[in-house]
Amino acid sequence: MSYIKKIKNEKFFYAIILLITISLFIGFYFNEDSTGGAYLDYTVHDQISQKFSLNFNNTLLEYDQLKTRHSPVVPIFFSIFKYFDINENFVRFLNLIVPFLIVYFFYKCLSINFQKIHKKILILFSFLIIISPTIRSLSIWPDSHLFGLLFFTLSLYSFLNFLKSKTIYYAILNISLFALCCYIRPSFVFFSIYFFWFYLKEFGLSKKLLILFLLNIFLSLPAFYFLFILDVMFLTVPAVNEVNFLTRINPSNKILIISSIIFFHALPFVFLKFNSMKNEFLKLNLYEHFFILFFMLINLVFFDYKLDYTGGGIFLHFSNIFNSNIIFFIICYLSVIFIYLISKLNINNLFLLLIVFLSNPQLTIYHKYYDPLLLIIFFLLFNLNLKNELNKKKYVFFFYIHSLFFLLLSLVK
Repeated sequence: MSYIKKIKNEKFFYAIILLITISLFIGFYFNEDSTGGAYLDYTVHDQISQKFSLNFNNTLLEYDQLKTRHSPVVPIFFSIFKYFDINENFVRFLNLIVPFLIVYFFYKCLSINFQKIHKKILILFSFLIIISPTIRSLSIWPDSHLFGLLFFTLSLYSFLNFLKSKTIYYAILNISLFALCCYIRPSFVFFSIYFFWFYLKEFGLSKKLLILFLLNIFLSLPAFYFLFILDVMFLTVPAVNEVNFLTRINPSNKILIISSIIFFHALPFVFLKFNSMKNEFLKLNLYEHFFILFFMLINLVFFDYKLDYTGGGIFLHFSNIFNSNIIFFIICYLSVIFIYLISKLNINNLFLLLIVFLSNPQLTIYHKYYDPLLLIIFFLLFNLNLKNELNKKKYVFFFYIHSLFFLLLSLVK
């Protein structure tokens, strides 16, 4: 039986979906924490929810004293369950609905971008979300990142519909859903620049653009009031104490670590499009090679990220098994080359990559910030010439092998 026929075969297809679904419920039963920090974060934010349920006003006005950079929106939501004394495990079980909502809307987005690909293949790609260590951990131990990703995916669905229809209705829906996303998870806010750029290109300096601009301002007013008028600036709470300001914002740390994380999550694309990428690399001229090498050397000189800060990505930790950053620096060099090559494909790709780098202004850098965000935007926003290739057997195979490897690595680390 051919690959496509197997995928379309009802028993084969549903067996895969069922196994992935059951694995999440098994993870719930055994209190899985693939990221290693989800349970700890949950206990902290569970206590904050308890504070909201007991004294809402004081907790909200003194939120910055709770030493968390997470938005208060999700703790407020869960405080409702605390207020009515609903069983904690029941609430956690209800939270398992959220990843399947992300899967559904990711599938709907894929259906817009890849209309010629069989729907069962797209469903299999969408179920990669459930294999994500971050999604699994935050589904079992509720966290704002999970809800932020849900509303981000919803906003992308509206945005892709806008690109297809060019109607202002979907632009308004996109901005509204994205505002909810940012209230839940402020780190997504930089994507607003990306969306607004498309609206500017489509509508120009017109009445429609003014409506969208004013809508953005209106939706941001509560956040400005909370942060700047009430002076509850929880976003500036440091993740690591006793680290100077220059170290916190060191761009070399962010460039190298985030590049390596992007490269890790892009490995299926690297392997599957290796020949075309190799050809593009061979076409680079002497000036481009010199630029990449000089760029790397500058960042190596100023790199000072310590594992004591926590985070840092898989490649940095693997390299330090040998008490050296050499392997990490080699990976970073390959990562910078990859990023340069996909940036050359399309200015849109470069724009998105800049946003990905900007979305992590704090010192600590974790894989969970980019998993499965990168998978979603690779398929939905990046221009990687995939529209006629997803039917190939090796695509589903490589993505599932990579996702399962990442999950296994997260579980045994």
